[in-house]
Amino acid sequence: MPDFEYCNPIRTKVIPSIRDPQIVRLDDRYYLTGTLPPYWEGPNPGVRLWSSDDLLNWEDEGLLIDAAAVPDDAWYKERFWAPEIHVARGMYFLTFNCRNARDRFPHSVGIARASDIRGPYEIISLDAPLIERANDAHLFTDDDGRHYIAYASYFFICAQEIRLPECRLTGRPWLMSRNDTTGWDSGNIDTVPWDRVGVEGPFMIKRRGKYYLWYSSW
Repeated sequence: MPDFEYCNPIRTKVIPSIRDPQIVRLDDRYYLTGTLPPYWEGPNPGVRLWSSDDLLNWEDEGLLIDAAAVPDDAWYKERFWAPEIHVARGMYFLTFNCRNARDRFPHSVGIARASDIRGPYEIISLDAPLIERANDAHLFTDDDGRHYIAYASYFFICAQEIRLPECRLTGRPWLMSRNDTTGWDSGNIDTVPWDRVGVEGPFMIKRRGKYYLWYSSW
């Protein structure tokens, strides 16, 4: 890949202000997805994909999930947050979390799959969420070829094995991390841990036999 220079923020008319960005590199091209505005109120358009050769100039690849085409009574209707694409077994797996306030369905994790990163994607969790009351799902493939899904559940980050390409959970979930509540009763903000409120956004890699888990908090 050629060298390039940049200065944040990278402004482009093609990409609006997004949150929770995630980039996948395939050969010499990058593919980006993320949370589209509006983030809290108003009709979220769904899940969109962009591509680039240099991380500077981006091309709109269209909607992977079009919220306008989703039935009103589907559990996955609003707030398509933190989408991620994972490549495994020659296929592309899209995780996302959303809700349906009309039916009082809380934020939960959905999953879809495709044979091309640009789609079309088949939503596997069509009738019910893959994981209820969870956010920010992240897929990880270990060296032995087994697949896992990490996700946030308000105060916890959990993981569970998942079979791909079936997108079927197996075994029991386990706790990987949780927020630190020590010092809650002290009354002194300086003694309260920075991640006291909640944890989310897990992302994991493995290097030289060790696992590294990133997460966000507030």
